Amino acid sequence: VDALRYDRDALNPDDSAVKIAEHISDGQRVLDIGCGSGVVAAVLKEKRGCHVVGIEADAGRAKVAANRGIRVYHGVLTEALLREIGTFDVVVFADVLEHLADPASLVLLARTALSDRGKILASIPNAAHWSMRRSLLFGRFEYEPSGIMDATHLRWFTMGSIIRFFERLGFQIVNVDYSSMAHLSVYTSIPWKWLGFKRKSWLLGRLVRGWPTLFAAQFIIEALPVRSDGS
Repeated sequence: VDALRYDRDALNPDDSAVKIAEHISDGQRVLDIGCGSGVVAAVLKEKRGCHVVGIEADAGRAKVAANRGIRVYHGVLTEALLREIGTFDVVVFADVLEHLADPASLVLLARTALSDRGKILASIPNAAHWSMRRSLLFGRFEYEPSGIMDATHLRWFTMGSIIRFFERLGFQIVNVDYSSMAHLSVYTSIPWKWLGFKRKSWLLGRLVRGWPTLFAAQFIIEALPVRSDGS
């Protein structure tokens, strides 16, 4: 699998990076866990002027992110690293949790990095997307180099299950946003390719707003930790 398969221009309004940026205030301090090649971090710096710190386990992707001007730590999140880098207004998991055998442990550790009133933003592929339902209907469950069926995915979430995942860990979901990901390979076949990218994006946007659990390719979850006083 190409380690840089998701290294792309992410300024399309439907891209999860832009959706994440819409839920972050200007100048906030952001920890981007599993930052990859820095695509999301670069959008946050450009659109919101955020102070972004990235953590990336892959050396090649970390180097690309650093070349984008992102402050990157090569490795994984640990308590020792958190003591070094401090607290953050926002912790971002941009298409990360589905790649982990134990995402809950990482989310709980990341929670300790949040400042007062800090929050987590996570984008997660939709395992109940219409294309996956169609494949299962015909008895197919085939991995692909990228997208919803990315061959490195270990966990699968629907909108309901990802909400319950965060709630069980002591978070309150304050917003759910959606991305249709019009660039997915499933939208390069007939009849989608006849529409052109702009018309296709417009139509998918309407479909996502009407039936998000069916047409959303990603969910963008905004989660606040429930404090000991219940707030």
